[in-house]
Amino acid sequence: MTVPNPSSEGDILRRSAIGDQAAVAECIRVFAPMVLAIARQTLADPLVIEDAVQDVFIEIWRSSGRFDPQKGSARTFVATIARRRLIDRGRHEQSRIKGVVGLEAAERPTGGPTSADRLASREDAQRAARLIEAMGEPQRTAVKLSMGQGWSHQRISDHLNIPLGTVKTMLRRAIMNLRDALGGAKATTAGGEA
Repeated sequence: MTVPNPSSEGDILRRSAIGDQAAVAECIRVFAPMVLAIARQTLADPLVIEDAVQDVFIEIWRSSGRFDPQKGSARTFVATIARRRLIDRGRHEQSRIKGVVGLEAAERPTGGPTSADRLASREDAQRAARLIEAMGEPQRTAVKLSMGQGWSHQRISDHLNIPLGTVKTMLRRAIMNLRDALGGAKATTAGGEA
């Protein structure tokens, strides 16, 4: 096993901060085992872990210019970013799961979902996917990043280079349109608004 060299790890972060592509690859090689270990301790779903580790490295590269060897080692800097990012991701996943479970429990008949319920749900998902694909850009990308990847509004704003308020408005309109297209009939028959 190779013992990490703290000065070279700091150098990797400094070079990453100035956009050195070789440093980006070295950053992954050197820090990936540690970041992956933290991710496995923090998150349960292997699919979420893989995506979350990628998010951590993006954050490391964005933040690498703030690395100060006087305040701590490069390894501590990376571990701190990883823990914060992964804890946030874990909270997001938990709230998403609670929301889905809560919705399912509220909508499910006491006997559980029937075959017809599962078929209707699958058809709704297919309709939603078609509606999203029919959206114009950049709304389609914003919706996919928000709903499919769990990205924050700020992250989408940064990624698409669109003002935060515009992203929020686009997503709110998209959700309202999807809700109207998919749930309008259900809301009316239930006697309430969606």
